[in-house]
Amino acid sequence: DEHDISQDDKPRSRVIAEYLAHGYVIGDKAIERAIALDHQHGISSRFMSTLQNLDSKYKVTDKAQAMDAKLGVTDKAVAGFRGLSSYFEKAVGTPSGQRVRKFYEVGNKQVIDVHNEARHLADMKSGKSSSDMHT
Repeated sequence: DEHDISQDDKPRSRVIAEYLAHGYVIGDKAIERAIALDHQHGISSRFMSTLQNLDSKYKVTDKAQAMDAKLGVTDKAVAGFRGLSSYFEKAVGTPSGQRVRKFYEVGNKQVIDVHNEARHLADMKSGKSSSDMHT
């Protein structure tokens, strides 16, 4: 498409997010460096400017708002979300809901523990002292 935005014009954090979404594994230092480069070279501001120029040219926001007002998509989505949220709030109160919640809480804690241990091991390997490390 002639209106695609090149990777060079996207914020580095966006490019990194796209890589992660495609299943690549990227270290914390690489992500931090990408964000620093983004700030240093003003890529995010250029990206936002490009989007604003495209929106000014094609009036995408105005068209989307008009279509939303006509079809009431936002109102329907909000109502649907409220109903779904209410359903899940009630479900959490059941014994089965409590077991599912506990399963995800334990799983989330395990993922965080693994990430923290990996960070700790990487810091030890790089020679940082224990006073330099944090969890």
